[in-house]
Amino acid sequence: MVLWSPALQRRWVLALQRPLEVATMRRHDFGLYGFFPMGIDVDKQRRVTHNATHERRVVTGLNGNPSIEIINGIEITNIFTRKRVQGGTEDGNPLIYALKRKWNYSIDRQSKRDLARNFDAISDIALHGKFFDYIVPLPSSSYVVRLVARGVHIKQPGARLLRCLQKATMGQMLAQMPAVGSVPDKLRGDYTSLLSHLRKQSPNHVFQMKLVDPKLRPYLPPLFVADNTAARCSGASVLLIDDLCSTGASFAAAQAVLSPHNPRNLKAFSLLSRVYP
Repeated sequence: MVLWSPALQRRWVLALQRPLEVATMRRHDFGLYGFFPMGIDVDKQRRVTHNATHERRVVTGLNGNPSIEIINGIEITNIFTRKRVQGGTEDGNPLIYALKRKWNYSIDRQSKRDLARNFDAISDIALHGKFFDYIVPLPSSSYVVRLVARGVHIKQPGARLLRCLQKATMGQMLAQMPAVGSVPDKLRGDYTSLLSHLRKQSPNHVFQMKLVDPKLRPYLPPLFVADNTAARCSGASVLLIDDLCSTGASFAAAQAVLSPHNPRNLKAFSLLSRVYP
């Protein structure tokens, strides 16, 4: 069971032919298009399902979606909003785990269809009146980022997909990390411990930012330009794509490696937002 299919692609293409009134609909109008708010439930077997009676864990309706925030100077548009679960530690993460088929989480076919339909409608609003030259997905081993990038690309027919970023290896990252003395005093102990740990890893091992304490992420360069195709960003409008925004560190890293190529402007687009109370 996959979220993407030829039938779904046709649906997304047809969405381009819909009247632009979609972008200005009132909330109750979405019932006419099969759109409804929903949260997610997670059972003891780690099965994720939608629930149209509440908006817990992840808000996928029009209540605050899409959201726009500025993190590290980057304008980030989020399609769905993660919400903190009282007494819980997972928040909206089970949804992304289920879509990525990780940690034994799963999601049923109908819930995937509901998510795709809601993504379609909310992204219409998010992208209305905006035009980009290049859509740049952040590197990921999961198909979810590629799926989101493809969905955005369909709604931006004049843009080109540009896969010019790659994850850094341990060796590449260690060579670019700042000296301990440049890190604030309160973080030096943790930063020193992290450096010691990373130096024990194989230099060819691909680095995973999500394994690092969020407060240390701004000091790590997890991305590199894959080839000379990044030069195409010069003078262009660029939209970065990721499946989840936590601290914005990954988008900031992408901005850092693309900025030398002088894009005209650079914005970001995420399927899931950071966690809100």
